[in-house]
Amino acid sequence: MKKMTVFCFPFAGGNKYSYRDMVNASAQLMDMVVLEPPGRGARMNEPLLTSLDEIVEDGYNQLVKAIDWNHPYAIYGHSMGATVGYLVTRRLIKAGLPQPIHLFFTGRPGPSVGRSGAPSYLLDDAEFIERVQRLGGLPDEILNEKDLMDFYMPILKADFHALDRFVYAAHQTPLDIPMDVIIGMQEDIMLEQALAWKKESSAAVSVKQLPGNHFFIHQQIPYLLKMMTSKLMAFA
Repeated sequence: MKKMTVFCFPFAGGNKYSYRDMVNASAQLMDMVVLEPPGRGARMNEPLLTSLDEIVEDGYNQLVKAIDWNHPYAIYGHSMGATVGYLVTRRLIKAGLPQPIHLFFTGRPGPSVGRSGAPSYLLDDAEFIERVQRLGGLPDEILNEKDLMDFYMPILKADFHALDRFVYAAHQTPLDIPMDVIIGMQEDIMLEQALAWKKESSAAVSVKQLPGNHFFIHQQIPYLLKMMTSKLMAFA
């Protein structure tokens, strides 16, 4: 029996290795395919994108090239990846292509929730790093290493630039796709902000909190994989 494919979109600053532990742990259960944006990892020589529309179009093109349309598939995204995954789903539907059977989003408010404060990409480096630390936007092993931060800073700023300029398109027809949304209990997202995902689909939308900060996903891999497989088993 063919394993279910889950296309994964990385968080801000992320690359195809962002979900390495999750991908490795899921190998017997599903085929998790991470779609890497340009300007990082294996695509380091390509220019960074600072427009969410361009990032979404890139992700859409990657997915269309990689997918087997004869089998159902799902989409997962954490933080920025949740927004990109949501918008790629809308792009697929607009193109008249088969939609994912399930959406899994973590660490992100609903797309209708507006940002607060000055745009992150306009801050100087010290202020930008402080904001990233406050949001839990990068693991400590990167934040505490100057060389790594020097490397990641342009990537992070490009991603935040794209996110900060995102304009939610109100009055869209809701998706008809079940969705699971999970946030960390100690991250800078309020439950009501996560509940805003419910307006994005006419199908069932489950919203939960798990212990941990913004990167709770790395400590909750067994739970996340069990939850995903339980939701996808009916379609295998």
